[in-house]
Parts: sequence; structure tokens; C-alpha cells
Amino acid sequence: MHMAKICTQFWIKQKYFNFSCHFRRLKLSYKYVISMPIRTSKYETIYFEEKTEIDGVFIVPQSENQIKLQIELTGDDDQQVLEIAKKKMESIVLALTIVSGAPLILSDVQIERKESTSEKQKTITLIKTLTCTYNIIKAKKLKDKQLEQVSILATKLESLTPDEREALLRIHRWFCRAKFDMDPIDRFIQLYIALEVIGERKYPNESYTNRVKQTLIDHINDPRLAEDIVKTRSALLHSGKKRLK
Repeated sequence: MHMAKICTQFWIKQKYFNFSCHFRRLKLSYKYVISMPIRTSKYETIYFEEKTEIDGVFIVPQSENQIKLQIELTGDDDQQVLEIAKKKMESIVLALTIVSGAPLILSDVQIERKESTSEKQKTITLIKTLTCTYNIIKAKKLKDKQLEQVSILATKLESLTPDEREALLRIHRWFCRAKFDMDPIDRFIQLYIALEVIGERKYPNESYTNRVKQTLIDHINDPRLAEDIVKTRSALLHSGKKRLK
């Protein structure tokens, strides 16, 4: 009788343990709609007549001077899904800027909608964001060939190392700030900082001045002009110069 009781208790415990392990292994999967609202400027804008898809990311026209990026993903971890969407959208926006020349300023990526893949679970709406949106500032309508270029470039950008990606995002950020800014001196300084980031990666063993100078020479092939730009930067920051020549 005592042995039967022990066996029964062991069986109950074993069944409970197996059920608990199964429950812990069970993860709910969700379908997410992630969006990145984009405010455009009246000065320089990429124009889309209708919803456009590039590599699974949708560019959705909103009201005047507003569009948003949107992507659907499936997963079970909010933060992980946001990070995946953030990287994908960053690549699309960087590619759009490179192909079109229109500046886009980073803002917020957010979970717009979250639905369980199980029919028994109800839809969950979250307000959870990552700082990562772009404002787009000249109304340019991209041609199909340009959209193909954006797709190819975005794929390449996604394969960058974290360090390379961070450097490119910083270059992009300073370039876009310069394009937004109406003050010529501020624009000059912001573009110069972008050149410093490029030069730091291309010529790490050179001085800060020579990094920028050599980077300029690589692109404009004019050593004298490169020297003048570097001297102008020095004059602006160290002698209180208030205007550009």
C-alpha cells in the first residue's frame, strides 16, 4: 500500500514536470506591423504617388509632406523585431539618400500593430518605439531603375559590419543636417564633420587636417581647393569668422 502511494505520487510529479517543461518551451508567435513615420520638407522631397514596395519595406504616401515606411514581420520578442525592422529601414533610407540626394533625418520606428498568429489570441496594440525615423526633405520622383538601385544598394548596406554601419549612419546624419540647415556657415561645418568621419576611416594614420584634405582631393582632384576648404574651416572655428567667402 505504501509502495503504491509512492508510485502514484511519483507519476503525478512526473506528469506535472513534463507539462511544466512543455509549457515553458511553448512560445507565442506574433505578426507585427512596424512603421517609421517620415515628415517631408517643402524644400527637397522624394515623391511617391502610391504605396511602393522595396525589399519587403513599403513606402506609404500620407498627407502632404508626409510619408511613412512600413514592414510586416513575425516573431515572439518585441525588441528583437524592432531591431530587425530598424536595420532594414535604415538600409532603405540610406540607399534612398545615396540614389536621390534627398536628405532623410532619423526619428522613430514603432510597433503599429501586433497580432497573435494563434486564432485564440486577440490582437494586441502596443506603443513601443525605438529612436530611428527619417524625415525626407525638392520633390523628386524616382524612376523604376532608381528604385532597383535602391534595392541593390540596401541589400549591400545590410551586410556592413556594425562599425561600418555606425560610421555610415554618422556621415548620413551630418550630411542631412547640412542639407536641412539654411545657415551657410552651419551647413559648411556639418558637411566638414561628415568629411572628417570619412577621412578617419580612409586615412586613420594621418592628422585630422590631412585626412579631410586627402579625402577632398580624392573626390574633387583639386589640391588648392582642398587646402582652401581646410583653411576656411580653421578660420571659422578658431578666429571667429562669421561668413564664408
